[in-house]
Amino acid sequence: MALVVLAPISDEYGPFLYHFTKRGKLDDVIRPPNALILERNGTVDFASNNSPIYNSSQIPNPENPNSSRNNNQGFKGLTYNTYAAINDGALDKAKNQYTRLLEYKINNKGCRQNSNRKPEASEILFLGNGRFLVLSRDSSASRSADRTESVYRNADIFSICDATNINGKFDDYTSSFAPSGVLSPKVKAAEYCPFINFNIQTKLNKFSIINGGSDNDAKGLLNEKWEGLSLVPV
Repeated sequence: MALVVLAPISDEYGPFLYHFTKRGKLDDVIRPPNALILERNGTVDFASNNSPIYNSSQIPNPENPNSSRNNNQGFKGLTYNTYAAINDGALDKAKNQYTRLLEYKINNKGCRQNSNRKPEASEILFLGNGRFLVLSRDSSASRSADRTESVYRNADIFSICDATNINGKFDDYTSSFAPSGVLSPKVKAAEYCPFINFNIQTKLNKFSIINGGSDNDAKGLLNEKWEGLSLVPV
């Protein structure tokens, strides 16, 4: 197996960060707080709620982890200065509107955590001065899905300048700064500002692209998995 690194990478489902030298040697692994590590029956368990291909009868028990985040939720963005956002909230998707933002200082391995609000973040870009561009979207609305219309798919901006630094707090396996989706009064979330809406059909028509409709296999129908975000000069 070979790896060519063209941009910062992380392990989404661990979730861990790996630091390599310029020669490709792994020289450091950063493990997040216990609050972000999945557990089932008192044991670390990174399995989803699906049985493995090689054994369809091997179904995880319980289906959802006893602690930490939802199934299929992990590090969803990585950018300089090295930040990663992780889903952290109730198993009910209607209550997981809060997430952690982690900052790792690679040289001295320091870490701090901030909280910001999100629909569901797929990618972030650092803009400077504590501001970020984030790709936020809903899920389960796309080609071959039960519904085809995405309600929220945006490039938004958030700022952590006034957000609470929760480094060293809410770090245990069963800790949460937003139990049942309700933000702790001790925590101030980041300021979040909707910016660019990608679901405006009149704009999509210029590119023969569709959001929604009765045909879930229509030509030009947008896919669910928008996972990348980049800035270019114009």
